[in-house]
Amino acid sequence: MKRIYPLFLCFSLLSFSLPAQSPLRSLMTNRGKIYDFEIDPAGKWLIMAHEHESLSLWGLETGAQREEYLGFGGSVRSICLNRNADRVFAGGGDSAVFAFGIPGLNRIARRTGHRNWVYDLVAHPTQNLVYSAGPDTLILVWDALSSKPVDTLKGHKHWIWKLRFAQDPNYLYAAAGETELVRWNLEKGKIDLRFHGHIAGIFDVDEHPNGTFLASASWDGTVRIWNPLTGNEVQLLTPRQPMQTVLWSPDGKYLVLGDYPGNLYIYQTQGWEKIHQFQAHAGAVRKMAFLSSSDGKLQLLSAGDDGRLKFWDFSAWTR
Repeated sequence: MKRIYPLFLCFSLLSFSLPAQSPLRSLMTNRGKIYDFEIDPAGKWLIMAHEHESLSLWGLETGAQREEYLGFGGSVRSICLNRNADRVFAGGGDSAVFAFGIPGLNRIARRTGHRNWVYDLVAHPTQNLVYSAGPDTLILVWDALSSKPVDTLKGHKHWIWKLRFAQDPNYLYAAAGETELVRWNLEKGKIDLRFHGHIAGIFDVDEHPNGTFLASASWDGTVRIWNPLTGNEVQLLTPRQPMQTVLWSPDGKYLVLGDYPGNLYIYQTQGWEKIHQFQAHAGAVRKMAFLSSSDGKLQLLSAGDDGRLKFWDFSAWTR
C-alpha cells in the first residue's frame, strides 16, 4: 500500500525558533538515542534503553549511573518492568526478549520468538504476563516468572509500534504502521474495535486516567482524541509535526505531546486549548513519564534522540 502524507509535512521539518526552556536537571548518556526508560515505583532508580546496544540503571536521587549491561545484539528499543518491579524485560534489534533481575541488571533469560525487531514491551497490570510486538505483526505473550512464551495474538496487517493497556486491563491497544489502531479484547483473544482517521503510521496511544478518552499520535502531524467505547473521533489536535508520543497527566487535566523534531506540547483536556510549547530535545522525543518529587511537585520526564533524559517542572506550567 502506498503511504500518503499530508503536504504540510514536506515543510514541517524545517527548523524554527521556539522559546528556550530550562529543565530542572538532565541525565546525559554516551550510548546514543534513549529509546525508552522505566522508573522504579518507589522513586529510587530508573532504567534507560539505548541505541548503542545497552541498558543503564541510574539512581534518581544522585543522578549517577549505577549499572550497565552491554550484551545486546542491536539497539534496545523498549523495556518494561514486571508488576512487582523486580524484573525488567528488554527487546530490540536482535529480535530477542531479555529478562533481568533488579537491582544489578543480572541477566536471567534471553528468549526468541519474534522474526524481526522488538519495538515495544508492556507488562500486564494485574497478571504475571508481558506482551511484546514489532514488525512481524505478532503480539507475543510471555510468562513474567519463567520468561517463556505462552501465547501469540495474530490479526495485524502492519508492523506494530506501540502497545498500551487500557484502564480496564482486559483491553490492550495496539498502534501500528499504515494507520492501524485497534483494541484487543484479551479475554476473547481478538480485536474488537478499530479506530479510523489517521492517514499515516501511528506511533503512540494512551487512555485517559478515567477511561473517557483515548489519544493517538501519528506521523500525519495530528493527535486524535477518541471515544474508547465507540471508536468515534471526538477531537483533532494539529501540531503539524510528525508526532512521536502522547501522555495524559495523572489527574487527566492535561495531555502532553512529543514530536519528531523534539518539541513538547501541553494541552488542557477541558476545551483542548494548547497552553505550552517549546523545543525540549535536539531530535525526537521518544518517551515521557510523570514523577512526583519529594516536595510534592509534579515533574515531567522526557527522553530523546540527543541522548538526554530531562526533568521538567510540570507544576510550574499548569498553576
